Amino acid sequence: MGDNSKQYWSHWRSPSYNLIRFLHIFTVSVIFGVLFWNQGQKMDNQQSLFNVFGATYTAVFFCGVNNCASVSPYVSTERVVLFLYRERFAGMYTSWSLCTCSANPKMVDLAILNGMITSQYGDIQKEIEVFGETKTIAAFLRDYYGFHHGQLPLVPFISILYPLTFAFVFAF
Repeated sequence: MGDNSKQYWSHWRSPSYNLIRFLHIFTVSVIFGVLFWNQGQKMDNQQSLFNVFGATYTAVFFCGVNNCASVSPYVSTERVVLFLYRERFAGMYTSWSLCTCSANPKMVDLAILNGMITSQYGDIQKEIEVFGETKTIAAFLRDYYGFHHGQLPLVPFISILYPLTFAFVFAF
C-alpha cells in the first residue's frame, strides 16, 4: 500500500507532466477527428470498413504509446532501483518468467480489439460489398475476423482474467 500511495502522490505532484499529457491527448484527438471525419458514415465496401478499423486502432495505440513514453522519466528511477536491488538480487523472477510476461500480451490486445470493433460495428445490419459479394457488416465481422457480437461480454472477462492469471502464477 505504501508503494501505491508514493506513486499516486509523485504522479499528481507533477503538474507539468499532467498538463502535457492532457494537451497531447486533446491535440491527437482533434487531429484524428479531423482526418477521419465522417468515415463511419461512408461504409460501402470492405476497404472503407478497414479504414475505420485502422483509424481506431491507430488512435488508441498512438495515445497508449505516448502515455507510456511520457511516464517513463517519472517511473524509471524508482523502477530501476526496485528491480535491481529487491527483485533481481533476491531471485524473485527467473529469466523465462520475465520473457513470458513481455511476450504474451498479444492475446489481451486481440480481446481489446475485438471489443472495440464488435461493440461499435458488430450489430450493424447495413449491407456492404465485400470482395465482390454483398454482406452485412455484422456478417463480415463474424466471417472475416471471427468477432461475434454475442460474445462481447467475454471481452472484459478475458481482459481482466489474463493479467490476474499472470499475477497469480508469478506471485506464488
